[in-house]
Amino acid sequence: SPLVAWRFAGRRGREEGEKVVGGRNGPRSLLVASTMPQPTADKPEPSKRKGATEPEEDSDDEGELGDRSQIDDADVAAIKQFYDAQLEAKASPSLLESISKDELKSLTCSVMRLMIFKSFKQQYAPVPKADLMGLVSQNYKGLSRRGLPSYVIASAQVKFIDLFGLEMKELVKTQKHKTREKQRKMVDPSDKSGTKVMVLRTLIQPYVFAEIVQGNEHQAYQGFYQVVMSLISMSGGQLHERSLWKSLGKIGVNKGDRRHPALGNVDALLASMVKKRYLQAEKVVDDQGEGLLYEMAENGQDLLPRKTITGFLDQMGDVHE
Repeated sequence: SPLVAWRFAGRRGREEGEKVVGGRNGPRSLLVASTMPQPTADKPEPSKRKGATEPEEDSDDEGELGDRSQIDDADVAAIKQFYDAQLEAKASPSLLESISKDELKSLTCSVMRLMIFKSFKQQYAPVPKADLMGLVSQNYKGLSRRGLPSYVIASAQVKFIDLFGLEMKELVKTQKHKTREKQRKMVDPSDKSGTKVMVLRTLIQPYVFAEIVQGNEHQAYQGFYQVVMSLISMSGGQLHERSLWKSLGKIGVNKGDRRHPALGNVDALLASMVKKRYLQAEKVVDDQGEGLLYEMAENGQDLLPRKTITGFLDQMGDVHE
């Protein structure tokens, strides 16, 4: 169940200590780190929890499986069905005849183990898909041509949902601005190929996550993440650090503050967002000197799509009114 995964992640986090999971500069458990704040975590009404979800507009920005901000049992079932179908599609008869069930099970467990430990070691930054595929292909080079690495990863994705209530999701790494400009005339706009990375996402319903998993100490971090990414989104997807810190200063978060009462070292917290691929930073030079230009990276884009940011800003407007 999802709560088993929470207990596992929390216990592992306590064993590793602050050095591994980032201490005051970030969430302390796998599930907290794999779920960004949503516009609301209020418990839904019973009728909404059991009934069908209402159709949503403007879903183009939410990926193949849709927005996760109001995930329910039906959504989890749909996600599970998606990965089951993906696994079945990759299960060619020639591949399954070439390797035993025990070997496949062992490889699946190895991929899951590597994914979990790399997630902890890298403070929940996305894991290159090539690392997972390499784990399989290094011992089964002959079967790599038959799609064994892809099949094992698909099998791990199904097992993560069944055993831990986690989704091992594939993302495409966001290119930096200069790289995109250089390749704009060379790449087909419809081509979505690129460096693939994998992340772990919790499938716990938001209200359960807020009530049981999430503690008060994490709310400040998540609020900071959401404000920063909302500011960047409202600025057209890019924001210079001068403008970012100026805006943050208006809410009492100042550059160089290492003793913020809720956030601790705010510079380190912003740097951790880059390390975890919520943001990406690129050095730029203008008439005021050198600085960093921040953009949303693949992890931030997936966890906080534009529609979610819009909902967050609408709620902020309602509060001020």
